[in-house]
Amino acid sequence: MWRALLVMAVCWPIGYAVGTIAQHAVQVHLGQHQKERPIPTDQDIAAIIAPVTGAQANRENHSAASATTTEQADGAPTLTDAVQTVVHSEPAAPA
Repeated sequence: MWRALLVMAVCWPIGYAVGTIAQHAVQVHLGQHQKERPIPTDQDIAAIIAPVTGAQANRENHSAASATTTEQADGAPTLTDAVQTVVHSEPAAPA
């Protein structure tokens, strides 16, 4: 039994040190990944899909009728506006 306690006492600090180093390495990697690939905001997504959905052009038509439309301080369409535009827009004519 004493031998097992001695081995545990020697291995615990080694495992603790290895775990601490690994945890730090993972945190550094995640921090770099988050800086390189930030989570997009509603404005970023709306700016990407606005040309495709016509959200900017149709915003005036649907914002007055929709009680759930949110106004941005800079007047940019929100993700809610873009989704409502897609939902409320007319279906495309068959080619």
